[in-house]
Formats: sequence, structure tokens, C-alpha cells
Amino acid sequence: MSKFPIFFSSLAAGLLMAAAVAPAAQAANPAACAAYAKSAVLQQNKNLALGCGFAGPRWNNVYLLHFNWCLTAPYSKVKSERHIRHAMLNQCAGAGPGPAPFTKTFVEPMYNGLRLDWCYSWATQCGAFAAKAYCVAHGYPKVKSFGKASHIGTFTKTRVFSTGQVCAGPNCDGFTFIKCKK
Repeated sequence: MSKFPIFFSSLAAGLLMAAAVAPAAQAANPAACAAYAKSAVLQQNKNLALGCGFAGPRWNNVYLLHFNWCLTAPYSKVKSERHIRHAMLNQCAGAGPGPAPFTKTFVEPMYNGLRLDWCYSWATQCGAFAAKAYCVAHGYPKVKSFGKASHIGTFTKTRVFSTGQVCAGPNCDGFTFIKCKK
């Protein structure tokens, strides 16, 4: 009997074992991934609260997507993703390096705990006027663009900017986004 087939069988078995062990050594462990996923969701919530407008795979609030990605990624990449989101949020909030951004997009803008109403005053000064007031209140003197969320009062209340009145019902509109600029 030849030693040649035994050598290749042993070599193949060794390579398979090495391949099975190598990814596990590089990937983050489940406890670290749980912390990473929780942090990623909190960072996405902060993205929405600040109105930064960041989007893409890095920016979602689905815990399991972050957790499962982390289980397959090298720990260095997991650590890098957390730091990148942190730096982007700091810059959006004006706390990071460099000046505050020239434009800022507020996705589903909120006002005192509720979605911002489409109108600045009750059923008057709607759209651009309300968007500009919101931008000015956030340190941006101009409105670049905005979108209307029609009839959102059927599932969420809105708050009128000038008076703080609450609108609840099918005739209440809000904003999908407001993009402000310096």
C-alpha cells in the first residue's frame, strides 16, 4: 500500500480543521456581538433623533442584522464600524472634528416628542414656512428641501410648531424629511 493516499488524506483533514477553526478565531464572540448590536441600534436611534439622515446597511435599527453580521466579521471590523458610527454622530451633533455640516437632513422631524406638523400655525403657514421655522430653530437659516407625509395623523400625532397644539386624526400631515442648510 502506498503512503501517497494517506499523506493527502491527512493533509486534507488538516486543512479542513484549520479552515473550520480560523474563521472562529477571527470573528467576534456572541457576547461581544450582543453588545455591538445593542450599540448599533442605539446609534441608529440617535441618528434619527438628531436628524442626521445617515442611511445604508450601517444605519438600521434591526438588532438581529447587526448581531448576525458581527458573528461573521473579524473583530477589528466590528470595532471599526462602531467607531465610524460614533464619529459620524459626533460630527452631525457638532461635537466632532471640523465645523458643523453645511446641510443637515432631519428624517421624520420631531418637535417636543411628536412628529412635526406640516403647518406652522393651526392649518396655516404650511409646508415651506413650517420647514424654515424648524431649520432656524436648529441653527440652519435656510431650507434646501422637504417632503410631505400626508395623513399621518391616523397613526401618529403631530405637534404644531408655533403653538404646540397636538393634531390627531386623518387630516393631520407632517414631514417625511426637512433638509436644512447654512
